[in-house]
Amino acid sequence: MGSSRIWLSSGKSLIADKLVRSDRNHADPHRYGDYQQEPEEPYVGSPTYQPDIYNTWDPNWRGFIGTTLIIIMEEYEHLLSHDTQELVLESLYNATKGDEYRVGGVDYDNLYPAYSNPVSKT
Repeated sequence: MGSSRIWLSSGKSLIADKLVRSDRNHADPHRYGDYQQEPEEPYVGSPTYQPDIYNTWDPNWRGFIGTTLIIIMEEYEHLLSHDTQELVLESLYNATKGDEYRVGGVDYDNLYPAYSNPVSKT
């Protein structure tokens, strides 16, 4: 437990800062709620880093990072400050909304959203 607490407390401010800076509402709905792949990257859409799907940005990172954030909230919520928890939840909301703009086969996107209702009426 001690090493987890140290890892989480030292990374907590980095995570919060990364969430605040990275998933802000992009003008382009395709990048809404997405994350930078590395902290050193310029922001996608800046003059030096034009948007190029799967090269300068990857819409799948919403799912990769979002899943990790869900695990952090489930396993370590008691170690996170209220403010950090709120940032994580806001970030997950933005990532989820961003995925709603994805349409497989359009603009080279590879996600084909589908609706499935497991409840069957007999």
